[in-house]
Amino acid sequence: HQQRWRRPLTRCLNIGRMPSSSRAFLRGLALSTVTSSLMAVTPVSQADGRVEGLVALTTDYVLRSVSRSDGSPALQADIHFQGQSGWLSGAWISSVDVNQEDGGTVELSAYFGLSRPVVVDWSVTLLAAHYAYPRNTPDGLYAYDELSAGAAYRDLVFVTVAVSPNTPYETSSGPASDRTALSYEVALQHSLFGAWSTHGGLGYYDLRGAEGADYTFWSAGVSYDFAPWRVEMAWFGAAPHTPAIVNEDTSRSHWAATLTWRF
Repeated sequence: HQQRWRRPLTRCLNIGRMPSSSRAFLRGLALSTVTSSLMAVTPVSQADGRVEGLVALTTDYVLRSVSRSDGSPALQADIHFQGQSGWLSGAWISSVDVNQEDGGTVELSAYFGLSRPVVVDWSVTLLAAHYAYPRNTPDGLYAYDELSAGAAYRDLVFVTVAVSPNTPYETSSGPASDRTALSYEVALQHSLFGAWSTHGGLGYYDLRGAEGADYTFWSAGVSYDFAPWRVEMAWFGAAPHTPAIVNEDTSRSHWAATLTWRF
């Protein structure tokens, strides 16, 4: 039985304009979980805060260049509230296929955090998130927590560091959990002309205590905004040795297209 890493997420969420999957909560270097995505939260000016969200359809739910939907389309949704002081909380749901025996299931996440400007043109975001997979077996094996910290410079540069203290994965001797996982990501975004923009990113993932479970990943793509819709095409790649720790079919270099409706 090939060792399979049950990777922690850093979904493609972002509040504000950040590269990868879709605005507000579906963007970020990894395209398709909460961390990288929320690193570019836009400060709130309304006295009572605001509620935002999105619904998205993607040809492949990709996180850190690894498919979370086994190369198949995924339907995703997010809703979140951000107060005037910068505190925010929300929930995320996506169809996934993380275990061939279970087939298509669902990923649920609840998160909260703080996003505030610090100096001119710079903002920071701190997030805590819990991920659950209630329809996967064994029950509770896939659940994990993640803490992240990020900094954003305007809508141009995004840096994210994330840690999960209880990442689950599977080895030849059976399932294991409570491994510490670290992720480092840098993403760039640049406006082209009109509603077109381009973005790219580079990251490194390390699952501590699991032999060979570290790799470098990257992405690049273009997007077109016609509010409240956004269309994106992105390419994802990872270091050649990645298939040794995940399903080879889900870690190969590949393309993904995403259509997002924001509200």
